[in-house]
Amino acid sequence: MSVGGLVPARLWEPVEGKPGFARCLVCERRCPVAPGARGACGNYVNVGGRLYHLGYGRLSAVESRPIEIKPLFHYWPNSTALTFSGWGCNFYCPWCQNHAISFRRPRPEDPVVPPERLVEAAVRAGDEGLCASFNEPAVLFDYLVDVFELGGRRGLYGSIVTNGYFTLRAVDELVSVGVDGWSVDVKGCPGMDRRVLPGIDHTVPFRNARRVLDAGGHVEIVHLVVTGANDSRECFEWILRMHLDKLGPSVPLHINRYYPAHKWREPPTPAGKLLEWAR
Repeated sequence: MSVGGLVPARLWEPVEGKPGFARCLVCERRCPVAPGARGACGNYVNVGGRLYHLGYGRLSAVESRPIEIKPLFHYWPNSTALTFSGWGCNFYCPWCQNHAISFRRPRPEDPVVPPERLVEAAVRAGDEGLCASFNEPAVLFDYLVDVFELGGRRGLYGSIVTNGYFTLRAVDELVSVGVDGWSVDVKGCPGMDRRVLPGIDHTVPFRNARRVLDAGGHVEIVHLVVTGANDSRECFEWILRMHLDKLGPSVPLHINRYYPAHKWREPPTPAGKLLEWAR
């Protein structure tokens, strides 16, 4: 049952020892949300000791785009996906290229796009699939489950572009409704400056990518090499070792170039460094 137009969250639990608190179980931050407050991403709110999805259907962008641009180069090639995004993020990368939507929380007055309308728009546009992208899809989790389930019934594939920081329960739920194309952006390694992305377990995206592969899904990993943040040789070697050990050499690894954005003003990644690592 909705409360004030809010949709009940699927994944949450009461916080032991903290009456009225609700723990969000969508991502591995597992935010303990106080009554009347929101979690770190700003999309889940505690109303009366229960968690609700404030961001449900409150979209920041909708656009048909080639699947290769995600990047997903080996998944439904030459197709287009109706790509959509919400507001907010569970990470706060200072170099975020989509900061205008990632650092803005959803508002109750933002219009809601029902899942049926979004799926119908994809069908009318002639898209072969759906893709949650631009900002972090985790903030739209409950909406994603409904959208991709409906899309699958209409013959549309399901894909997401994500930092991969879901809980395993959330990964399993998304896979169960047909999300089998995953572009996972690995932000860095344990040795990088913890002030940049505090409290992040960098092994989680690899764990989740393995889960998707074991369920029969398709995964491509992305590493944006950010000057002064995650561009050390040690960091790259850790990522490459995790990739080979957890996922294997058949899973694509995209090594991308950073350009100054938002609050990070370091120079672009030297092309020579990318070419060296790609050898």
